[in-house]
Amino acid sequence: MAQIPDKRKPVPATKTARLGGLAGLLTSVAGNVLKNTSKQLLSGQKPSLKQSLFAADNAVSIADKLAHMRGAAMKVGQLLAMDAGDILPPAWEPILSRLRQGADHMPHAQLLNILVRHWGEHWHDQFRQFELQPIAAASIGQVHRAQLWDHTFVAIKVQYPGVKQSIDSDIDSIAWLIKHLGVLPEHMDITPLLTQAKTQLHDEADYGLEAQYIGTYTQLINDSPEFVLPEVYSELSSDTLLTMRFIDGEPLESVQVGAILKNVLITQTHIDDLMSQLLMLCFRELFEFRLLQSDPNFANYLYLPETQQIALLDFGATQPIAADTSDAYRALAIAMLNQSRSAILVQLQALGLVDAHMSKTTVEVILDGCMLASETLQSDCYDIKGAKLVKRLQAITAPLVQERDATATPDFAVAMINRKVTGLILLANRLGARLNLAKLLTPYQ
Repeated sequence: MAQIPDKRKPVPATKTARLGGLAGLLTSVAGNVLKNTSKQLLSGQKPSLKQSLFAADNAVSIADKLAHMRGAAMKVGQLLAMDAGDILPPAWEPILSRLRQGADHMPHAQLLNILVRHWGEHWHDQFRQFELQPIAAASIGQVHRAQLWDHTFVAIKVQYPGVKQSIDSDIDSIAWLIKHLGVLPEHMDITPLLTQAKTQLHDEADYGLEAQYIGTYTQLINDSPEFVLPEVYSELSSDTLLTMRFIDGEPLESVQVGAILKNVLITQTHIDDLMSQLLMLCFRELFEFRLLQSDPNFANYLYLPETQQIALLDFGATQPIAADTSDAYRALAIAMLNQSRSAILVQLQALGLVDAHMSKTTVEVILDGCMLASETLQSDCYDIKGAKLVKRLQAITAPLVQERDATATPDFAVAMINRKVTGLILLANRLGARLNLAKLLTPYQ
């Protein structure tokens, strides 16, 4: 089992330390802006504050600082990074991808203090083996592998200290920072979005709630043997520690045609079936369960070649879906299936993805993008990668990056749904899957 690189940094656990981290971030950004405007002057160019603000070295500073702070500060950065094409320059995307991949992890001393506080001085007596080096590190916590005395391997998610208590102040500080950096259009009020984000992050920081969601999902998909979820060990879990059966699988994003995994030759049919199963599950979440595991991080999916199952991991970002939102997405999918431009517009407005601040030209560009995306519903064997769909969508919507007033402020749940669907399409593109999305949508027409 490969472990993450050794990037040990203490988590700032107190409010003062976290405010200091954000102040350091602002100082770093301001310093980079000054440096870049000076370079422009020396080269005979007219200084551009906007160009200096969005320079690559600022992306490096922000990514590094947020990965060190972890918690809600990093989570908000991840939410912005996932939509970098809509808000931030494309040059930032490769750097901000770090925020989607992982955080720094805690020094051993900080980790051991947490384990002693929760399980007592002799916590290690419960385990035959405990690996101090984490196998994953995210914004809220990091994951360790251990072995129980009955030889069962478990994965233990350990929450960073101070994360839960700092959610509100972190988001308020980030909101202030975003406002004063001028990252967003003037008309765009993200206050409601950030208020909902606070609620979601408090839920995500409650590992007891995540354990309940794992149980709920296990029941909801008990008729889908193609999926497997980790079993929770409640006696070794709490609201900040979550112990689950360790599932040993291959990262789904690395499964490629022609690869041999556990003596199984991966074929195109394997790839097509895997992505069809994930997209069908997404449709069921939206239209049946009305409960969405909204984090599309590729690391949340493992492939088990011997049983040809997909392991679903990390249910912290689970999002209930309101009935009217579910109905609007269903109507939007049907409108795209029928390639009805007028019907698509109605549902985009209902979902808050198109609003009155947008020019007619902007709305037409968004509709052009939807019409292009509707290609996926017109074929019984649509090759997203072969059709270069993602690149064509980026080209069609490129004007929206320059037209910053084109950005709408949808409901938080809508933003999370879009994030999940976009993530699955990007995964299908990476794997080279061929899809019959119209068939998957049939039960909901």
